[in-house]
Amino acid sequence: MEYNVKCAGCGNKFIKVCPPSHFQKVKNFLCSNTCKKQFMRAVKTKGKTLICPKCGKSFHISPSKYARGQRYCSMKCKLKYPEAKTQQERWMAYYYAKKKVDPTFFSKTNNRATRRYKDKTRFNGIRGAILKRDNCQCSHCGVKEGLVIHHIDGVSYHNSDSPNSDPKNLITMCKSCHTALHHKLGSYPRSR
Repeated sequence: MEYNVKCAGCGNKFIKVCPPSHFQKVKNFLCSNTCKKQFMRAVKTKGKTLICPKCGKSFHISPSKYARGQRYCSMKCKLKYPEAKTQQERWMAYYYAKKKVDPTFFSKTNNRATRRYKDKTRFNGIRGAILKRDNCQCSHCGVKEGLVIHHIDGVSYHNSDSPNSDPKNLITMCKSCHTALHHKLGSYPRSR
């Protein structure tokens, strides 16, 4: 159907062809792309324009974000601000600073630290030597990925404070063979 409507941007009258359901839903009709751009700019000006206290950049926020307390142009500026209130905000500031220098810093550090700790506490520091002795492959099926060290006598850190970590008592296995062996023996290592 054809409707005589008034442009919400410039105020000119024009004929709009649309179905009745569309005409009932739409509140603002616009005659051109120019009017649409002007109208959208006007809609965006609802809210507040603030200046970031950290970087001095001007930015626009909606009334709801202003009501929730947003006063910074971005999360990075908020976390760089010296008066960060919570431990989480201070941690995030440290995290972003480190990640900017080396994006893989935390994953590499955590993996290395975890591996050193397990090697030292579970196998008296000889895990690498056992893997090398068994050619870095499973002693049962020959797989070279997902390897673990198994205590042959069953006395390990899972069930004893002083496991037998003698090289003769340690063997390299893949995770699936290791799990199958423990199911067969009826001893299930607790998950860590």
